Amino acid sequence: MKTPPTNATVASPTKWTWRGDLRNCLGAARETKDPVKLEEMVKDILSGRVLDDGVISEELMLNQQVPFPAAEKLARRFGGDFAYELCSRKDATPEVLDECYDHYDTLIVNTVAAHQNTSQDTLLRMSQCKNLPIAIAAIKSGRLPESVLEEFAGSDEVWARESVAKVSKNPAILRKLAADSNAAVRSEAVKNQHTDIDVVEKMARETDCLAAKTAAAGRSTNPELISRLFDDLEKNYDAGLADALKQNENAPTHLRVAAALKRPDGE
Repeated sequence: MKTPPTNATVASPTKWTWRGDLRNCLGAARETKDPVKLEEMVKDILSGRVLDDGVISEELMLNQQVPFPAAEKLARRFGGDFAYELCSRKDATPEVLDECYDHYDTLIVNTVAAHQNTSQDTLLRMSQCKNLPIAIAAIKSGRLPESVLEEFAGSDEVWARESVAKVSKNPAILRKLAADSNAAVRSEAVKNQHTDIDVVEKMARETDCLAAKTAAAGRSTNPELISRLFDDLEKNYDAGLADALKQNENAPTHLRVAAALKRPDGE
């Protein structure tokens, strides 16, 4: 009979030796939790006491316990190689984020726009950028003033109008976008909870827009429309529409139950 393993038989965690061989340096950079020790490691690399072509620094940049000032110094040693690692940290400073807002890498631009520490001034500069993906990232942050969003709502760029439709909280702007010439823009507008319900209900009645029907199914208090939407569900099953009807507390109980039990044909 085998004896179950005890604490005495379990291997202890590897103790990495900083300033040892490459394997030890990588392990120490990756697993050390003490900020003071990590800061010393950064100093060793910056001073040349520990030779590194970037592989050890990468482990340090991924270690969230490295104090941000130390991580920033280390990142600057390698130019822009670690811009994403720096900007994606929760403690990234507004100043560092501002430096990277117009980066050539869209992933970094989106990270900056979404970061809670990105300043309003930075987002406004992004919105004024001629490079459209940068401006779109600022819109999608949801933190631009409605006055700025209103300007983009009249843009010739569908991508810009669609992004505004997703994040605006201004019913007047959303009413305009719900009547947009582009179907994708209209769909995003009616899905927005800040769009007036009369706009959503009108589109659900007069068009075949599934987004409008689903939004109305979840928000409407009109018994006639809710019943019509359930009829649509019976003709053409859609999981989103069924779920919206099921969740709508204003819908009759029997329709909510029926929507919850409804399954695609053949199931």
